[in-house]
Amino acid sequence: EWLVGGIAEMHDCRELRGLQAYQPHQLGRSPCGSVGLRNMGSTCYMNALLQQLYHVPEFKGGVFGAEVPPEGEERALVRELQSLFGNVQESLRQSYDTASFCRAHDAVGGEPLNVSLQMDVDEYLNILFDKLERGLKGTGRERLLEECFGGKVVNEIVCKEVVRVGDREYGGDKESFKSQREEGFFTIPLEVKHKRSILESLELFVAGETLDGDNKYMCEEAGRKVDALKRLCISKLPAVLILHLKRFEFDFDAMKKVKVNDACEFPLLLDMDPYTLEGIERRERAAA
Repeated sequence: EWLVGGIAEMHDCRELRGLQAYQPHQLGRSPCGSVGLRNMGSTCYMNALLQQLYHVPEFKGGVFGAEVPPEGEERALVRELQSLFGNVQESLRQSYDTASFCRAHDAVGGEPLNVSLQMDVDEYLNILFDKLERGLKGTGRERLLEECFGGKVVNEIVCKEVVRVGDREYGGDKESFKSQREEGFFTIPLEVKHKRSILESLELFVAGETLDGDNKYMCEEAGRKVDALKRLCISKLPAVLILHLKRFEFDFDAMKKVKVNDACEFPLLLDMDPYTLEGIERRERAAA
């Protein structure tokens, strides 16, 4: 109710404009049906992310469905996100002013959003999701982020030598001994420098590194150091997968972040099975 009232107030027909300033084609909603988000200085990264999140139906519906009171600082960011999504969906204006949304970041703990500072969009996404997780508590949509974007990866260490653990022997012509630890994720970071497509980036993500020589893995179960492969595998894919293309790196000569402008292609249909734990183990069994 408060959201509908706010949109109606913004479109109050009593607003007067001088005839010289009256240019309806510049003030109204775009002919393509979209409403933009106004750049508050250097917030283009934020606007691009919010537009993408708005176009995820499950997430947008969950935000609208959160039971948030019209007042109080604890859930101010969720309330402002509802207002932003509501205006993007229903407004007849060309764009929505995000000033109140930017100010609401300070109300959910931490520093206010500096609108004059350019930020890596993945860095901002982590900040936004952290604040939304806290703001969604007690709204009936506590698991919204997890249900939409939450996946799981396995940190896996595969022993490449024959080891004995208890009464069982691993390796050789038998199954390798593996140590696994599962953790959640919202995004998968991918290297794009010198990569022709995200398929190459995903291959690198799951390739892992060899632990040998002076860097051997101390296998606690076997009680000795062994050659091993340390890698990440996706154990559970989220409903909506967010791939973070790592477009910034730190230049130690200039002592600042620089943009990576390498072209990186992506397919319209992405098969993620080869990068999952199940898919990788299937390929290894077939190659054995």
